[in-house]
Amino acid sequence: MQTIFFRQRERTSRPLHKLIFIVFTYIFLALMYSHNLLANLLIAFILGFILAGGLNLAHECLHQTYLKNRFLNTQIGRFFSAILLINFTLYKEHHLQHHKYVGTEKDTETKIEFKSLAHYIFFITGLPFAFAKISKTLNVLLQIYPYYIDGVKKKKRALWDSLFICVLLVLFFSFTLLFPRIMFYCYWLPLLFSYMWILFFGLPEHLDCNHVPDFYSESRSILSNYIVRLFLWNGNFHAEHHLYPGLAGSGLQKLFKKNIDSVFYQEKSYLYWHIRLIKKLINIKNKGKTNLCQNC
Repeated sequence: MQTIFFRQRERTSRPLHKLIFIVFTYIFLALMYSHNLLANLLIAFILGFILAGGLNLAHECLHQTYLKNRFLNTQIGRFFSAILLINFTLYKEHHLQHHKYVGTEKDTETKIEFKSLAHYIFFITGLPFAFAKISKTLNVLLQIYPYYIDGVKKKKRALWDSLFICVLLVLFFSFTLLFPRIMFYCYWLPLLFSYMWILFFGLPEHLDCNHVPDFYSESRSILSNYIVRLFLWNGNFHAEHHLYPGLAGSGLQKLFKKNIDSVFYQEKSYLYWHIRLIKKLINIKNKGKTNLCQNC
């Protein structure tokens, strides 16, 4: 199936309402901090889920589909990437290259082979993802740039993004010295969980999406549920996003229903997809078979 790009941009519906609701949900849950260890761990786990959604908001911003104002999109995208310690300019250029070359040798999304269940479990923790993203952010401070950051302007923007992250880190460490337990359970631990959530939602986007004639088969869409769609800014409709990158996430669900017979890879649940992958890895144990991931 030939990719059709949505040239005219359509912005997010009620963008500020959604953002305010999500931010206040995070604050409300953070205020539920107590001296109960299990309760705090559960809250941190949920806060990590909300933090992970911030990357999807940054994704809306880099495509200029969140607000009409390009400057505000950049600043909002920069902030919500920075709290995840991710350089917005690197993320933006990396992602736009991915759109341009998806499924080809020039695709910026690294391929990984899951050779065992243990390998999958280690990867889904998000630690390799976090290390890669944070390392690239720090490398920019040393003026070491990925190949897709070409030109003086892009390098300058990337440097400013890394410096902004450093400023945020100074603030976060200062607050941690003053309120160590609160910051641990309300930011640092959720941050750690957020990388796991990013991989949980990100892996199905391209893993095992092989070419199928007469269908769009470069990526996968997952219907999921209302809560996930809300906090992920409808980023779950990934195939539709690749077909119409100029369309905001809020408009992708209608396309999901419209394209149901033309998009080959579709799922109802993230959890069920991961369960099937785990079963597959167990079944192919010691057989030397691998799985390719294009979303790492």
